[in-house]
Amino acid sequence: IASSSIMNLLFGDIAPFSTILRDASRPLIEQYGGKTSLPSYFLAIPERIICVCPMVLCHAFLADLNTQAPTDLLGPIGLSMYSISTHDDVVDESPKDRGVVAGLVYSGNIASLHGISLLFSNSYARVAQEIIRLMNLNHCFQTDIAFSLWTAASDETTYLEAISHTGYWAAIGPVAAAAYASMHDKAMFIELQAFAMRFGALYGQMCQVYDDIREIDDDRKNGYFSLPISIAIEHGYDLDAATGRERAIERPKAIAEQCFQDIMSLCGRKWPSLSKLANQMHQVGQTLSPA
Repeated sequence: IASSSIMNLLFGDIAPFSTILRDASRPLIEQYGGKTSLPSYFLAIPERIICVCPMVLCHAFLADLNTQAPTDLLGPIGLSMYSISTHDDVVDESPKDRGVVAGLVYSGNIASLHGISLLFSNSYARVAQEIIRLMNLNHCFQTDIAFSLWTAASDETTYLEAISHTGYWAAIGPVAAAAYASMHDKAMFIELQAFAMRFGALYGQMCQVYDDIREIDDDRKNGYFSLPISIAIEHGYDLDAATGRERAIERPKAIAEQCFQDIMSLCGRKWPSLSKLANQMHQVGQTLSPA
């Protein structure tokens, strides 16, 4: 799932969001381009699903709340996400080139700090505070994964607990929308925040499970024990054979299906834009086979 090549399938036309991110990224190049590779990393921001998805979810939730999503809210949200994406690259792919590591780490930090700074300067302090909290939780649980799914095969319960970080990332957009829509109503924020966190937990889990189905070969190569790989190890399924792969992904697909059904129950008819996005993720995910 985590591929810019299929973002239009998952989110519809992302051109408006990409344009917002390109515009928001230009000051990074001008102010923090340095003398080497940083501009190339800043130029990649609009292609990162981890940056675009929270913008899309924020926009959708605000649409369901009959509220316009301003550009000066969406752009900084997308920028703020960049360190999540680049830090994942460093941990997951372990590049050997020090220049690549430096480019990923520092470009991510610069973009995230700049995005959060913009939120404060645009008078979205509560949004910024919520994003910082959720990003920190994402980073916390991502660190835990280095000592679990990157070390040994796991059972289903351990796997689902380990990937809980995706719920914090996926909640960023909806929680940001909740904070923006209820700036002067604390009770309303608390109610919307609770919904947004639950939606994020389900949407993030569904996204990660589908991603692990799609990336079995990459995960095997990198030494990451996703649920399909752990199931194959436990039951002796041959992941080089089509039959073995299909057996290994049966349970993960069922988990993703349950996430989708829970989202539909959670949203009902009240949040049609968010329901539509969940449905698009589910429809694409159910067609996946291991690459």
